[in-house]
Amino acid sequence: MAIDFAVDYEGGDPLRWSPVVIELFMADWLPRKLLADRAMFEAAPGALDAWVRYAGRARGIPAGAIAMNTAAIPEWTATMLAAADDDHTAGPAKQFMLAAQQAGIDLSDPQAINTFMAEWNDRSER
Repeated sequence: MAIDFAVDYEGGDPLRWSPVVIELFMADWLPRKLLADRAMFEAAPGALDAWVRYAGRARGIPAGAIAMNTAAIPEWTATMLAAADDDHTAGPAKQFMLAAQQAGIDLSDPQAINTFMAEWNDRSER
């Protein structure tokens, strides 16, 4: 997810991280976009830390700058977890998928999702 975020939303370079980019990823983008259980969100800081360290080394960033970047990860972990637990912070696509999941729709069944989407759109037009 960090690579997708960096490529699609932060200029296209998955190796370029800063404390601000980490904040945007953890406090906003990840909880708004990712539909996952709590365990996935709890694993994200460790995975992000490893990626940011690797990215810094790959780019030849000084160790102090890498440490400054990784220090931002625990600063935003609680905010990320709280946002992930709050369905109201989800973006529209995640809200739709949460509604489908709560309705018992098999998210791996394209036909079931299409049927649910048609019903969702009918309700939205009223």
